[in-house]
Amino acid sequence: EVRKAIARPVYDVMDFYSEAGCFQKIARHPIFEYVTLAIIFVNAVWIAVDTELNIDSGVSSSDVVFVAADNFFCSYFLLELLVRFFAFDQKRNVFKDGWFAFDFALVVLMTVETWILPLLFSIWVEDSGPNLGDSTLLKTIRLVRVTRMARMAKLLRCVPELIIVIKGIGVALRSVMYTWILMVGIIYVFAIAFRQLTYGTDL
Repeated sequence: EVRKAIARPVYDVMDFYSEAGCFQKIARHPIFEYVTLAIIFVNAVWIAVDTELNIDSGVSSSDVVFVAADNFFCSYFLLELLVRFFAFDQKRNVFKDGWFAFDFALVVLMTVETWILPLLFSIWVEDSGPNLGDSTLLKTIRLVRVTRMARMAKLLRCVPELIIVIKGIGVALRSVMYTWILMVGIIYVFAIAFRQLTYGTDL
């Protein structure tokens, strides 16, 4: 079963792309893929820098460098998603691609945090006062940016050996689970038996 999972035909989203048009040419080009992977890696590193150095708890009151970086990453990932969307021959197939659905959810979260929340909070602060930026709710919302780290999963495409390991672990997980259930059952039965046999003794 492990061999079947590993030997399963490789899924290629480009099979859903149209055969004509500039968007499909861009989406198919290796440079587009390499640049996207590089931006994902830089974004992952930048999140660590932002977490360490951006001590401002506000959404839109951060230093201009952090605001500019957030806007750059958000703009690129949105542009990348649009290019891939328009590259599909049948637009209804976009959510059949797991990576597209995954990226769509991340881009929505990133867009809300980078562009929509600052606009809303700038309006609300005028009515509620500056203390809104220090609220616990706002700090919790800022933790949403950690979900951007999930984009690191796309880097697995560059290391197919890791994909093989993950597939093997996924297939073997069922056997491990049943083994664990069997061990728990055996321990439980013998625990009851020893409890009955040692009842009323010093053991």
